[in-house]
Amino acid sequence: MKAQYVQYLEERGYIREWKNMPYLYVRKEGQVCYCVMLVDEISSLTVLEQKRKEIQMRYEVLGLSVRHLCILCQKNAMFSQEILTMVGQEANLWLLANDQNRVFCYEHQPEEFDGLKQGLEALPLREFFGFFRYVTWKNAPWVTLGLILINLLCFVIPVATGRYGDFLRFGKNLYSLTLGQGEYWRLITHMFLHGDFNHLWSNMLMLGILGLYVEPAIGHTQFTLIYFLSGVMAGIWSLISNVDSFGSIGASGAIYGILGVLLAMVLVCKKDYKGKLPNLSPGWVAFLCVASLVNGFFEIRVDNAAHFGGIIAGFFLLILTNKIRKICT
Repeated sequence: MKAQYVQYLEERGYIREWKNMPYLYVRKEGQVCYCVMLVDEISSLTVLEQKRKEIQMRYEVLGLSVRHLCILCQKNAMFSQEILTMVGQEANLWLLANDQNRVFCYEHQPEEFDGLKQGLEALPLREFFGFFRYVTWKNAPWVTLGLILINLLCFVIPVATGRYGDFLRFGKNLYSLTLGQGEYWRLITHMFLHGDFNHLWSNMLMLGILGLYVEPAIGHTQFTLIYFLSGVMAGIWSLISNVDSFGSIGASGAIYGILGVLLAMVLVCKKDYKGKLPNLSPGWVAFLCVASLVNGFFEIRVDNAAHFGGIIAGFFLLILTNKIRKICT
């Protein structure tokens, strides 16, 4: 549920300005600076006070009046005695029960703060795709679902009309045609063609699973951009590595690009996606990448060059696009 609260704060105009405090959200209005810390736990009141003083000093130097709030998110309203003691000793500390979307404002705590209480409690309790708790209806993986649908149609329609061979001849990625004759569209079209139903099924299953994790976290635009760029780069690497091949087809290069994105998210860009992903172990994701690549060597007619090219492209494209987005914002 925490991802839903983060999204709500961002929609209200709150932004992250502190790299060392990715859980701190700030909104400035005139001479007032609203500072909200959205956390899962508080190590101690001393640490909380130190952070608040640091924030206070930074914005008061700019001539801003600072207003603080710390929101402690808990699974339910069964608060421990330690937490309740903190509430009794520390000002501007709300408790938020995820299972109810209810804000608990105990004695000496503000009943409202920048209109957030009413907005937080109005958020829908039910989330999209249950166990993917960070996915809401609004940020659901619509691009992923669209790509799966297009791939299905690009397989079913040619087979049903008896023109499967024509589609392959027009769209497959072949060195002599793509680079030799400048038919560069093949770097895109080959991503939507598959050799048989098993090929299509395995790719779409992998795309669906990865898309459910990655797209809601990085957004539709960045997901779409990296998907197609990874597919193109994987296709180019495949051509360079397999000059004498009969051509390649399949979405696996682009899909492995999304796998590379997931690896970058848990290894390099973890702070950028705090609260937007389940607690995925970097070791587990790295093992998944290695196992997926190794598995390709034990199957026939697998374009391993495209897999390697895709995963490397996706990994670095996420880092690059994140840097560009930070510069632009």
